[in-house]
Amino acid sequence: MSSTSDTRWKARYVKTLNFITVICILIGCFIHIGGGLLFGFVRNVGSSETSSSASSTTGIFTEVSCDMDLGNLILQYGDEYSYEIKDYPANATPEIELKNDKLVIKQKSKSNNWKNNGAFKNCQVIVTIPDDGALNKADLKLNLGELEAKELSIDDLKIDLKLGGASFKDCKFDKVNIDAKMGSVSLKDCDFTTGNFEASMGSISLESCNFDSADCSSEMGSINVNGRYSKLEADCDLGSINVKSDLNDTRFDLSTDAGSITVNGSGYGRSYKN
Repeated sequence: MSSTSDTRWKARYVKTLNFITVICILIGCFIHIGGGLLFGFVRNVGSSETSSSASSTTGIFTEVSCDMDLGNLILQYGDEYSYEIKDYPANATPEIELKNDKLVIKQKSKSNNWKNNGAFKNCQVIVTIPDDGALNKADLKLNLGELEAKELSIDDLKIDLKLGGASFKDCKFDKVNIDAKMGSVSLKDCDFTTGNFEASMGSISLESCNFDSADCSSEMGSINVNGRYSKLEADCDLGSINVKSDLNDTRFDLSTDAGSITVNGSGYGRSYKN
């Protein structure tokens, strides 16, 4: 066996070990974060604790900061600057306040304090921005929950998800950075300048999106990209890459360890670069 072949196999061996290590870490995260919150929440079903819901209008804000242990976050356009809290346990209601021009959302709870007659998936924080409003920055962290946004304009978007996915439709960004540990990332009919998307266990989908450049990475899951864009880098450890560009001069740098690569309908094995 040649030295080049030896090096290639050693690299694959090390990457496989790293991949197995990542899986073990993710399983531990699920047990520690997701499992603790979820099962601590569910085992108290049937208690007399009531759920809490609230809504309020706010002053103008151009930034949103969110750090929640549990619950879904929805960002949407509407008539005025406001927020709504839905179906949270009364002893775990998120704290929301306006600090200067920033809306700050915090929700931290110990699992053994959770008591509710409903399921955790119904817990929601809904943030509404008027049609003539826009966000300069959004920094969003969710440990267990889904993130959804429609028809929003955000200059700088940063998302950190532990257990849950992110879905965007008809949105506009300058910079977007999404890191999903156990969940999928989906953008549809979105425009952005630069994007960085990571999914440890989940797929990445950029459907009918227009952008200058994007970097997509998935440990275990497929990557699907189509639209009008100038540059795309994509890497999969375990999954296929399927991309299509409306531009003839799009630059690609694609690779997968276990899967296939398809560019504009043509197959290219496990790597492609032009």
